[in-house]
Amino acid sequence: MLKQFRFPLQFLLALMIVFLLLVQPLRGQSITNLQPYPMPAMNNTPSYLLASTMFSSSGCSLFNYTVTIDYSGVIPAIEVYAFYCMGSLTVICERTDTIPLGTLPAGAYGLTFHAHYTNFTNTNCIGPFGFAVVGDISFIVSEAVMGSIIDLETSFTEQCGELDTVSIIADLMFPSAPCELQNYTLAFTSPNSAEISVRYCLGPLAVICNKVDTFSAFPMSYTGGDYTFTLVLQDCAGSVIDTQSILFNTFVSLCPFVLPTQPAFTGVSLVNSLSNGNLMFDFSQLPASTPSAIELTIFLSDGRVIAVEKLKSVQEQIQLSLPSGMYFYAVKQNGNLLDRGKAVVY
Repeated sequence: MLKQFRFPLQFLLALMIVFLLLVQPLRGQSITNLQPYPMPAMNNTPSYLLASTMFSSSGCSLFNYTVTIDYSGVIPAIEVYAFYCMGSLTVICERTDTIPLGTLPAGAYGLTFHAHYTNFTNTNCIGPFGFAVVGDISFIVSEAVMGSIIDLETSFTEQCGELDTVSIIADLMFPSAPCELQNYTLAFTSPNSAEISVRYCLGPLAVICNKVDTFSAFPMSYTGGDYTFTLVLQDCAGSVIDTQSILFNTFVSLCPFVLPTQPAFTGVSLVNSLSNGNLMFDFSQLPASTPSAIELTIFLSDGRVIAVEKLKSVQEQIQLSLPSGMYFYAVKQNGNLLDRGKAVVY
């Protein structure tokens, strides 16, 4: 008759502990998250892999990594091998590592992440590395768009039957913030066509930045018809990133009031209709018997009055300092129009 042999309980417990210590490094790691950065990835900036891992031993550290890219397939394959070193203390160790992938051409990619590890030996991390855990992701690298013109609109204010200023309202979108207008220039490429070049500089914040700005085209000196305005969007370095044109058509109606017939000579003179910083009006040619109830009004193209000067005596000069822009003037005597016109201050 066979005699049953039993191991002492203490021996069994000790054996179980040794077993757990031996198998724990084999089962003690996992990949908790893989994702590319930034999102979305662009073909004009470096891409990175954010690899989150978890170990059941303390002191987990990334010892080394390698990145290879195989472009021979329909979808390029990225292989990332990461090598970790682990301590001996049995505690949870979590980490997230940023691994550079380089600047990638636009398109779809498949990525496989291999996490290998070994234990510290004294103070050194010595291979061989084994026990790999593997994770896969796919992502798309987009063609970089530094900015785009979403929409263009036009607006204008008719002044006394003559169109002088057209406002071009641009709805713009940029991939980062802040998005600030640096400057813009206006050039008439033909009597009925104008090109507006606008330059924007972008900040580092990776959020969509929407911007609505208004650009003025003046002086038009035109009484109606078709105009073409082209907005040229430039980045901070002056490179063109988008263009869009809009057709502007207007029929200029008559003024809502009928002006009296203007005499051939009134004695009122605008010294220079294109002036630097000021406008000079000369009343010296008015007859000495002219009543003194003469009023000079300066207003903008939208009708806003910005200056009113009353003639204190005949044979006088009036000089007005004004900011750069387009202005209109009217000279009246007891409510009757003596003279009217427009001038540009630069």
